[in-house]
Amino acid sequence: MILDGSKNFDEQHKGINRLFKEYQDLKVKDANKAKELFEKFASNLQRHMLWEERILFPILLQEGCDNTSHAVEVIKVEHRKILQLLKKLYLKVSQKEESSREEEELISALIKHEEFEDDVLHPVVDRSSKKKEAFEAILDISYEGFEEDFSITID
Repeated sequence: MILDGSKNFDEQHKGINRLFKEYQDLKVKDANKAKELFEKFASNLQRHMLWEERILFPILLQEGCDNTSHAVEVIKVEHRKILQLLKKLYLKVSQKEESSREEEELISALIKHEEFEDDVLHPVVDRSSKKKEAFEAILDISYEGFEEDFSITID
């Protein structure tokens, strides 16, 4: 069996990106439906990042490789930045305000993040002695139990 975690990561990213594109396409035509799509996009993105941090990263860090630790720390920092941008955009969407600048900032951060994962994280997984375990986790991505943990709130 050939294990292809990168393909599954790509499919996850494409699905999340597709939701964002659908939101953008609808925001002028139907603000309420667009807000629902944005919330679905935000929820899926947050759960994906949380899955990486809670499931995938601990598997990769079991080896104690310096390169892995650095890659994981960089990605965690990116996750926090993405969450901040997501919250800024959520406020705009919720209040039906112009959000093009916030959308561009988020898109830019997501592109950079996906490129870093493609260039650094995926090769770490490929080189990992825990490769089988990591790929099985990637192929079996489940967000069950994460619904309450990582959500956008305005408080």
